[in-house]
Amino acid sequence: MPVATRRAPKGVPGRKAKAPGVVVGIYSTHYQWTRIAGGTQLPLANWVAGASSVNEAKARCTPAWSATGGPVVLTQAFGPFDTNYAC
Repeated sequence: MPVATRRAPKGVPGRKAKAPGVVVGIYSTHYQWTRIAGGTQLPLANWVAGASSVNEAKARCTPAWSATGGPVVLTQAFGPFDTNYAC
């Protein structure tokens, strides 16, 4: 992966995080994050997508499911309607 692609995710959140009242996070799966950003590790909140049930979404509130290495704060289960779970 080109160095510029790996650096891009690091620069944008840093600028946004300096704005008052702004919480910066990443919505992704580990697979997507690895494909897009080369697995770049950032201490940002994660909203983990891809669970097939609410129980599975709850189980993903662990560091093992973090795409970026930051805390998992939300998870999402898909279905007829997406359901979000706050960790």
